[in-house]
Amino acid sequence: MTEKALDTGSRLFAPLAREVETALSGYSPSQIELLSDMMRKVTAATVQARQQALGGPPE
Repeated sequence: MTEKALDTGSRLFAPLAREVETALSGYSPSQIELLSDMMRKVTAATVQARQQALGGPPE
């Protein structure tokens, strides 16, 4: 990875990481687990719906 790519990635993702950490800081570990499970399922559903919309077979 180039120095420019590292710098750009840092500038983009460091603030995001801080904001996400702040957003999740009020949740308990069990709530984080529940939210993580929900996000995985919603992501998988989104991928499936996209495949269906494009006429491809479900994965």
